[in-house]
Amino acid sequence: MDVDENKYLSNIWLYNVDNKTINKLTAFNQESSYVWLDDENIIFSTVREEKDKKRKEKGEPFTIYYIINIKGGEAQNISNSHSLHQISSPYLKISLL
Repeated sequence: MDVDENKYLSNIWLYNVDNKTINKLTAFNQESSYVWLDDENIIFSTVREEKDKKRKEKGEPFTIYYIINIKGGEAQNISNSHSLHQISSPYLKISLL
């Protein structure tokens, strides 16, 4: 919890039931909602880039989606990808405009 900013801090964590380890997947303290894309990838929404933070402050309605592999690596912004217009899996379907 950030008392000065009057907000909760949240990240996405992964618990491995086989070896009982916990891995932190995000670190920007503002990710809380996610969906599984497949067995190795998670999609979540967040606002990370400064230009998008300014859009949010102005009250513009939008959602930025990121994808992260549970085995490691940086989350990738998929909202601005020209090659990804639609993402489908057994778990969800997202259409990017």
